[in-house]
Amino acid sequence: MKTQIKLLVLLAVMLISPVLQGQEIYKTVPAQSKVIIKGTSTLHDWQMDARSFKSEMVWDGSEKADLRISNVSFVCKPSDIRSEHKLMDNKAHEALKVKQFSEIKFHQSDVKIDPSPGSSFKGRLIGKLEIAGVSRNIELPFTGEIKSKETVSVSGSFKMKMSDFGITPPTAMMGTIKTGDEITLEYLFLMQSEKTLTTSK
Repeated sequence: MKTQIKLLVLLAVMLISPVLQGQEIYKTVPAQSKVIIKGTSTLHDWQMDARSFKSEMVWDGSEKADLRISNVSFVCKPSDIRSEHKLMDNKAHEALKVKQFSEIKFHQSDVKIDPSPGSSFKGRLIGKLEIAGVSRNIELPFTGEIKSKETVSVSGSFKMKMSDFGITPPTAMMGTIKTGDEITLEYLFLMQSEKTLTTSK
């Protein structure tokens, strides 16, 4: 009986190992990654930047024809989203309820990858985005490029409405300046394998 159990365990390991081979955790390189939020108002267009954030994914790019992306996650403190204007920051942080909800989070549930030539790839991430305590399922388009075995770049943009997350668009000057409900999130991530990042420290 024990011998049979050992054989079953060995067989399971042999079947799983080819799947795991090539899979690695990739993380953002902070200095070469960015997240920008753009919007409009009755006075002028505006922009804010996420000054600090983390994103990672499990990546298997060993075979371009059978590319696998899984466990994509993103986390950012809303208090780290800032502009060049303190008044705007205060209004945005109030709208994002930073004192109640300390994180903006995304976690992938599925991915759709489209055929693409050469070292490039593109598709859509399906997952749950949580802002100010409200979660919504979204589809996040992306394009990417395999720069080397250890380095991948991913970028994209996504339009959303603040009201979908229970956020009231900020106003200023006694309501005479109003922010538009729709915003555009743009991102560019340079991602490296965890092993490479650990070695370079």
